[in-house]
Amino acid sequence: MKNLNEFKKLIERYESVTLEEIEKVWFIQGSLTANQLTGFGKIHTCPLCGYKGGKFTLCKDCVWAYNNEGIRCMNGANGYTFRAIKFAENPEELLQAFRMRAKRMRERLMELGINY
Repeated sequence: MKNLNEFKKLIERYESVTLEEIEKVWFIQGSLTANQLTGFGKIHTCPLCGYKGGKFTLCKDCVWAYNNEGIRCMNGANGYTFRAIKFAENPEELLQAFRMRAKRMRERLMELGINY
């Protein structure tokens, strides 16, 4: 896992975003609000996939990876929270989706035996 620190920071970000913060961006960015606030949804802006040292984190090296399977951040047990963020229709739904994602991320750390 090459992005454990970034994973933990992203949990904190999902937990700290406020409704007011979302609303300020929502009316300008709309469906891009999640990306604007957290880097969600695009490999070039995601803090987990992020461009570091001239390379992207490979999916198999990500905290989300299961048995070297890629793209687990948006599939399997993680797909529900990914889609909740992606398809949020208003600021309140997006806030709830961020919180659900953070909870799922904490569960992932527990699956790996990491207390956080």
